Amino acid sequence: MDVQIKLVSLFEAVMEHPSLYTLEGSYLEGIAFLEGCQTGFMKWHPNKEEMGHYFFEFIEEYQSFKEWLTLKFGLEEKDALRSLNVHGGQSFQVALELYKNFINQK
Repeated sequence: MDVQIKLVSLFEAVMEHPSLYTLEGSYLEGIAFLEGCQTGFMKWHPNKEEMGHYFFEFIEEYQSFKEWLTLKFGLEEKDALRSLNVHGGQSFQVALELYKNFINQK
């Protein structure tokens, strides 16, 4: 039996399988989930050195991605990901493609 494992970021996981992370599986629910993860984690773990870098990797990358989108689209940070909702059912794919572009430019 050939088993392959694909490691993905939390952002990719939520965008690829939103119904695993949200009630209805909508794009805006996925963004709300990610925002909640970021906010909650930073509130309860404000000192990076105490937790180690591994736990902050997602938070730092997600924040950098939002900043990159802000510059790319000229929107406020809080609106950058939400603005992709205009793509309807394709919002997940558009967000994933932008994320992959961001990762490849790092």
